[in-house]
Amino acid sequence: MHSNLENDASVDAYQDIDSSAASLIHEMSFGVALVKVNDDFELISANEYFYEMFETDKDDYKKGIFSRFGNADKEMYVNYLRNQISETGSVVFEFKTVKKNSDELIYVRAQAKR
Repeated sequence: MHSNLENDASVDAYQDIDSSAASLIHEMSFGVALVKVNDDFELISANEYFYEMFETDKDDYKKGIFSRFGNADKEMYVNYLRNQISETGSVVFEFKTVKKNSDELIYVRAQAKR
């Protein structure tokens, strides 16, 4: 389940991240994901804690980071993020979701920048 950032094929989009920063992502004791802001909000890489937090694995995000959300929620989040990032260059937001294999609610705080 542990994803190594240096070995992810799609990491080429993030060549400006040096190897020490990439290693740090995977050593953190909380969920961290690297997402490319494109049509699907593509998951580039995530640490083990990210997958454990949602009870998921990389395959659950083949169609983007919001692929587990219902269409109305997905559209709402995507539109909000796109607007905030285009207007201010960054965004901090919080949302709630359920774990994949249970009804347990989890609250997530995320931030993004251009």
